[in-house]
Amino acid sequence: MAALTAQPYPVELSVSDSQAVANWRPLVHWLLAIPQLFAAYVLAVVGFLLAVITWFIVVVTGELPVRIADFQIMLLRFNYRAYGYLWGLSVDYPPFSFDERGNADDIKISILPELEDRNRLTVALRIFLLIPLEIVGFVYGLGMAFIGLVAWFAVLFTGTYPLGLRMMMVGLFQWSLRAQAYGALLTDRYPPFGPTVNTL
Repeated sequence: MAALTAQPYPVELSVSDSQAVANWRPLVHWLLAIPQLFAAYVLAVVGFLLAVITWFIVVVTGELPVRIADFQIMLLRFNYRAYGYLWGLSVDYPPFSFDERGNADDIKISILPELEDRNRLTVALRIFLLIPLEIVGFVYGLGMAFIGLVAWFAVLFTGTYPLGLRMMMVGLFQWSLRAQAYGALLTDRYPPFGPTVNTL
């Protein structure tokens, strides 16, 4: 009997595994990130409102318009570049770029949206299906904060982002991206609960 091969999840995040980070960054990095985080917050609000509109469209038509999908992907790319910079996964300041197909050199995001033949039932029930993801996301968020704090102290004293901590952060970032893409109705495939790691 042939073994079944699981299809790759349609949302992937890859980050450079470079560990070298300047010692001064923990002292001012958060300050440099503020403009990016403000823009990311505004875009997250826009993305939420767009997801509400998208819910009605997909439930009624069973299709996701490509322009909406591209716009949501652009929002996610911007936000994850901003937060990747905040948590030290990227040392290059992210551009204020809203290119729908663009990617930063050190944080790559690949999202293959489902545009047709959508599962209207899971879309209609999406708010309830998101509840377990919100609970897990809260726990993972605490983990990210702890890892980030420990990593920044390590960078401050050694100039190196420990590889183990970096890979754990990347895994949590990827899980978070998948959960947000599911919430934005870009896919009907429920995200797996375990974090996975992709490096460039």
